[in-house]
Amino acid sequence: MREIDRRSKIDRRNFLKTAGAVPPAVAVAATIGLSIDGAWSVTAVIQRPSGGVEVPFPVTTRTPPERITVEHNRGLPDVYTLQLPAQQSLQVYLDPGHTGFDEFHVTFIGSGGQEIPMASATVDATPGGSLTVRRLDQIGHFVADLPGATRTRYRFRVDAVTAAGASLGGTFTIPVT
Repeated sequence: MREIDRRSKIDRRNFLKTAGAVPPAVAVAATIGLSIDGAWSVTAVIQRPSGGVEVPFPVTTRTPPERITVEHNRGLPDVYTLQLPAQQSLQVYLDPGHTGFDEFHVTFIGSGGQEIPMASATVDATPGGSLTVRRLDQIGHFVADLPGATRTRYRFRVDAVTAAGASLGGTFTIPVT
């Protein structure tokens, strides 16, 4: 509208008359992938009675950085806490955090400090691939085995589903010393 306001009154009237003859635009979009970080090629299809045109354009998605705090305790593994929506959190630690066999612990915690009832959890490690995950209790504490850990920084991706059906997860980078 700002562009029209700069024109004379006659130009505005002519513009509005011709604009009324144009059918209203309808935008329809469907996607399953734009919630995933990355560069995407998106094509808009603009269809008119006289023909149509495809307009390709790039879209780059970004998720805000995860808020992770690390608690260091002498003689114990470092505890990493990811803040989730609704005052929930995801706590993880790697035990013992040295080369050889390690266990990656995952606990989902609700706003009141209690474990969140979880239906399932998966853990992927880079390097390492998909890890074997088992429950440590019937609520929200899981452990994933990391056999043959080497001295490097591991990237762990946790994906889980609550008993109520909500998806929770996060990514953690943890060194093995």
